[in-house]
Amino acid sequence: MASSGVPHGGAYESGPGGNERGSEDFVRYYQAQRIVPDDEWEAFYGRLLTDLNTTFRIVSGTLHTDFLRSFVEDCRRDALESLTSDPELAKEVQFTTIEWYPDHLAYDVAIPRPVLRKSPALKQFHEFLVKQSEAGTIFRQEAVSMVPPLLLDVRSGHTVLDMCAAPGSKTAQLIEALSKPPEGSADSNSSNREPDGCVVANDGESRRAHMLIHHLRHLSSPNLIVTTHSAQFFPHLFDASTGERLFFDRILCDVPCTGDGTLRKAPSLWNRWHLHMGLGLHKLQLQILRRGLKLLKTGGRLVYSTCSFNPIENEAVVNAVLDEAGEALEVVDCSDELTELARRPGLTTWQVLWKDTWYSTFDETQGRVRRKVKPSMFPPPPPQEPHASHRHTQLRRCLRFFPHLSNTGGFFVCLLEKRAAMPWDSFPDQAATSSTTEDAVGEGQGEGEGGEGVTIDTEENENENDDGGAVEGDEEREGEREGEASTSEAQPAAKDSWRSQEDFMSLKQLVQQLSSADGRPCGLWDRIGMPFGLPADGDLLDALFVRTPPSDAPKKVWYASSRVGQLLQRIGKSPYKIISVGCPAFERVSTGGPYRMLQHAARWLLPRIQHPSIAAAAAEDDVAKGTQQVVRVGREELGLLLAKGEAGKMPRVSMKDESLPEGLRGRLESLTREAPFLAVARGPDDGGGEAAAMSIVLPGWCGRQNVELMLDDNTRYALHALIHKHTSKTQSQVE
Repeated sequence: MASSGVPHGGAYESGPGGNERGSEDFVRYYQAQRIVPDDEWEAFYGRLLTDLNTTFRIVSGTLHTDFLRSFVEDCRRDALESLTSDPELAKEVQFTTIEWYPDHLAYDVAIPRPVLRKSPALKQFHEFLVKQSEAGTIFRQEAVSMVPPLLLDVRSGHTVLDMCAAPGSKTAQLIEALSKPPEGSADSNSSNREPDGCVVANDGESRRAHMLIHHLRHLSSPNLIVTTHSAQFFPHLFDASTGERLFFDRILCDVPCTGDGTLRKAPSLWNRWHLHMGLGLHKLQLQILRRGLKLLKTGGRLVYSTCSFNPIENEAVVNAVLDEAGEALEVVDCSDELTELARRPGLTTWQVLWKDTWYSTFDETQGRVRRKVKPSMFPPPPPQEPHASHRHTQLRRCLRFFPHLSNTGGFFVCLLEKRAAMPWDSFPDQAATSSTTEDAVGEGQGEGEGGEGVTIDTEENENENDDGGAVEGDEEREGEREGEASTSEAQPAAKDSWRSQEDFMSLKQLVQQLSSADGRPCGLWDRIGMPFGLPADGDLLDALFVRTPPSDAPKKVWYASSRVGQLLQRIGKSPYKIISVGCPAFERVSTGGPYRMLQHAARWLLPRIQHPSIAAAAAEDDVAKGTQQVVRVGREELGLLLAKGEAGKMPRVSMKDESLPEGLRGRLESLTREAPFLAVARGPDDGGGEAAAMSIVLPGWCGRQNVELMLDDNTRYALHALIHKHTSKTQSQVE
């Protein structure tokens, strides 16, 4: 039966910047929904009114991983020991390893400002983390938001789609997982080989997609493709030669949501929270999940997640697709996964609220209410009804994370496995020349609501967001302004983003186009790869890409893995709007001038360089003299180069600098003037970790009198810290 009114109550506290924390409506709504047991409500709500600790994770499989892990552990021990003289102050410091995160690479830190002022060691550590974060060696990320990529179980060789990827913390986890060696592989060092597989990271808004590229730039992944499509209309991939539909092995469906699970991190949301927030996004969330399941291969897995407590955005969406898919879809039992992280099972009963009236079933609604309240928003029938018991079991396999359980934010996660084709898979797919509207109709016919779920650009739906719960922000998206509305995904894809596109072409194709009719080469590769000893073989040219329309002197060249290259070739006329592939590899210095190699791809191009000095020094610690524009340097020599020049600028040193070792000066003086070069050093080998087998590869520019290493200030800082293993020495010499 529909009912009106729920108990009132609430507590209010002042948050950062004067934001008032707490909401009577929030208490009324969620107490009625019984998202936590009654005896846990005070603990849940009380914790929600407090600040969220800082959590971060170290990026795995890099030069810096082993060093940072040992450094953080040493710093934690030293800093806490420095506070032993003030026990009361020490009690305020929280600095723990997140035990459930793989390889113990994640940490939970709370250091009040008074403690930072009284503990130079902690203050220095805080500054160190900020700079390492800017260098991309660590990611600041809310603890429970790390869960969805972990449950997805991405492995080497998978083709993965992140449907709503910006700002990119979860995408980074997917890329890191892809880089791990296959199980049973003899090569245990993930950094010693080019990863196999591909991650397609999508966001519906071009601005956010470019922000994603910026956040992921330091990962230097050749396995990444970035696209910009509205997730609910993400196009299918068709093989250009056979017309066969291609599917994804894994899909992350972290949908736009009301974000009230982030209230501890973004207390300004309290001022905008209202009772109908979840209704305005339910339809879009359901569209995105349906689309994701259609793009998923049979046997593949998809994670649906939100940073919301609202069952209308969570269990209701999952229940709707389970109802439609029947035995073709299964919620995976994750009770044995991440067992150290406390969670609660998904809900099986909830109500829908509209204008102070609660509805338990859709049959209780009538008239204009049905314009706002949809059948898919309601829970399954009671378990005693035929076939309903299994649905309840499925929903209880969903995972709910609450602030009071593990001192985190709030999150909802559901892992789905596709057992067979979805019923809506039988409707025609969008062809390369189809419009967005045609594809939307195809999706809507399979929804059981007369296609209403996809017509989000109609006048009725525009009005619905006016009074039925507009998007109030997507606060879980780390790195965005607090409270920024995330409405981009709710908009239909622009028509020009669905036309046939060829945004990238291989450098091999470009060279063939530019070559003369008598077969003479165009000379472009002489300016790009020859100075570094890179052969002009077909495999390498196939792995390098330029934007279209082509130019006889492209400004930038990208490097992509073989899997990405194959995928780009197979895309053919599929309506993909691609804005980035792989990682930047070369950049033109000036019109008609040479190209410099970029640090992003230097690591992957190094094994292709045909220089005897590189092969000889790879297994020995001696420093060999390079040829052409590649110079080998020792680790200590590299440390000296990084310390040269002004703080905040690229390292710069005169070739006549007498403080440089004579051997290093000689190698630098042998470089061609007014040209790019590559400096190569062995990675740190103390400790025998992953970095032992890696090389440090840095692009540079040799002028008439000086040489520069082409590094941004944060990367310079991180490398200097890596070489010297001590932050104080790093700061004194670099800053």
